[in-house]
Amino acid sequence: MTKRDEWASTFEHIFDEISEPRTDCPLTAPNAPVVHLAQDMDAEIEDLQRNWVDLISGLVGDFVQSHGMTELDASLYIKHSICKMAGECVYGGADYFEGCDDYNRK
Repeated sequence: MTKRDEWASTFEHIFDEISEPRTDCPLTAPNAPVVHLAQDMDAEIEDLQRNWVDLISGLVGDFVQSHGMTELDASLYIKHSICKMAGECVYGGADYFEGCDDYNRK
C-alpha cells in the first residue's frame, strides 16, 4: 500500500447518510445535440487533416498528394483506404459503403 492509499479515507459513511434512495434524480437523459462535422466540404484540408491523409496513404502504399485536397476528397480517400486495408468496408451502414464506392468512381 502506498502512503497515499494509507492516507486516503474510505467512503462507506456516505451510505449511512440517507435512509432511502433519492427520488430527485432524472430518469432519462436529454437527446444529444446534432453535430455538424464539416460545414464546408469544399474547403481545403488543414495541416492536421493533411497529416492524417499522408499517414494513411503511406500505410496503404498509395502515396497520394494531399496538398489541394478538399475535406470531401480527404474524407472519401480515408474511408476508401481503410476499406482497402481491411479487405472490406468496415463502416457500419450502407451510406459509408457508398462513400467507399464514390471514391472509386472519381
